[in-house]
Amino acid sequence: MSITSASLYSSLAADLAGSDALITKLQQQIASGTRLAQPSDDPVAAAQAVRLSSAQSAISSFRAACTDATRFLGVADSTLGSMNTALQRVAQLGTSAVNATNDATSNSAIASEIGSLRAQLARLANADSGVAGQSLFGGFAATAVTNSGGTWSYVGDAGAVNRQLDSSTTMTINDYGSGTAGGADLFGFTAGAGNDVFSVLDQLATAVAAGNTAGINAAQTSLAARTSTILEARGVVGAQEARITSTQTVLATVSNANAAQLSSLQDTDVAQAALQLSQAQTGYQAALSVAARVGSLPSLADFLR
Repeated sequence: MSITSASLYSSLAADLAGSDALITKLQQQIASGTRLAQPSDDPVAAAQAVRLSSAQSAISSFRAACTDATRFLGVADSTLGSMNTALQRVAQLGTSAVNATNDATSNSAIASEIGSLRAQLARLANADSGVAGQSLFGGFAATAVTNSGGTWSYVGDAGAVNRQLDSSTTMTINDYGSGTAGGADLFGFTAGAGNDVFSVLDQLATAVAAGNTAGINAAQTSLAARTSTILEARGVVGAQEARITSTQTVLATVSNANAAQLSSLQDTDVAQAALQLSQAQTGYQAALSVAARVGSLPSLADFLR
């Protein structure tokens, strides 16, 4: 059975074209550092890479949420700590105020300091979290507490500041242990009129100025309850921070594993690609030699055109 020149040239042309395409592909892989320029390069690996890239994108969002939550809770922890320090000082002042040797001038100075500490607590209660302009204790409102005509009010709301930490965990970072977001419970506004920490501080200052020992003791008892609530809230914040740290560790581990797998799927193994390129170039030269022996290369080139 004879083989026509046309069919022989066609076979040689196909071999040369295939070798040339492979050489070009390997050169591109080495130059770009990736072996998946398009899905058809390796459909299975390409599908896996898409899945892993999607997972990495989700993890990136979760890590950003964790960073956001950590920043918010860090400010909350510091603020609650400052509140506790102020209330401890108030407790010391209240104790000193029941000293029978105090005169009116001394009591007036103590009452004045208690008033200053109350003002400090009010500023802390209205502190901004530093995260997207959200207040620490006001829910979605810009302000948590106000004083109008001597009456203290909670003007925030129960807006929950949520952050999704992973695929199955959403944390309300402004719930300080009561189950309700915001500071209404934290500051005692849900305990009845006049029982919030700011009103009690006013009551204490008034009692101290008047030398009213019974009033001082009653206010001190109420403040002890408010202080305990703030300490408990700080404990809740600490637990949330610890949980986020643990979640961040897991997310980093998974992200690193995904990145390594993506690299193995997408990145060019330069040593292997260089070896394949050398083999492909050798094969191409061999095909040219065969073509040269079969007939003149100009004729082959004419055929290819």
